[in-house]
Amino acid sequence: MKLSTLFATSILLCIFVASFSVISPVSAAPWPRISGSQCTDHNIADDHYAVYGEITNIGDQPATSISFTVIARDEFGGGGGTGTDIGNPVIVELNTPIVLHPDESWPWEAHFIQPEMVDANDFNIQDPIFSATDALPTGLEIVSHSSDSPGVVDGEVQNIGTEATTNIEVGASFYSAAGPVLATAFTEIAGPLNPGENATFSIDLANTDLAPILGEVLPLIDSYVVTAQSQEYAIIPEFHIWTSMLLILIVLTAAIAIYKRRLLKTPTL
Repeated sequence: MKLSTLFATSILLCIFVASFSVISPVSAAPWPRISGSQCTDHNIADDHYAVYGEITNIGDQPATSISFTVIARDEFGGGGGTGTDIGNPVIVELNTPIVLHPDESWPWEAHFIQPEMVDANDFNIQDPIFSATDALPTGLEIVSHSSDSPGVVDGEVQNIGTEATTNIEVGASFYSAAGPVLATAFTEIAGPLNPGENATFSIDLANTDLAPILGEVLPLIDSYVVTAQSQEYAIIPEFHIWTSMLLILIVLTAAIAIYKRRLLKTPTL
């Protein structure tokens, strides 16, 4: 392969990888941002709406003790209207001691079980509250996970730290093909999980409040993401796209260097 061809291939490969990535915004202070576009509601019954989404820390410091308010309204606010608040707002509190590090996300759910919900057409997220905190050391790894059927995730988490860990919270976000979070679900591993030990987990939407309308939700699921955290440890994040690009560039640079060296050593006839 010619040197110019190899170099062009490396550039095209990096562009291809980059096309699947999104650069996360950064702010000057810890701020868990709620994205309304990542929120989906399901009408489980006339008086019961379930709302699912993710919260993301777009700041530069870890945040904990995170809570926010979900408000139901009778009009869709995306078209310019604000609508009228319906019923009582629901306060969502992430399980203690969840710590969101910069660029990390965590799934959440909120439930409105009120007669007024028959008129609900929109849900707004307001008033995030949090506290800055120290980062948790990395000590958990999801060594495997799979979904043999929509809405079900089975996996295994390992303690790769040096101390025993307890109260491992595992959360899963299920997405539609368009991107928004369709549903979330959680499970807990009580522990203790000693260094080097593994524990299995299973998450099934059939065991959640979505069970009555599961037949409507499951066909919409296109993908999922699973994460975990314990009282003592944060999880190793999934291999980041930009890290992958860097490794690709390193490998290709090394290949080019070796190719050039071989060219210099090859005798000409």
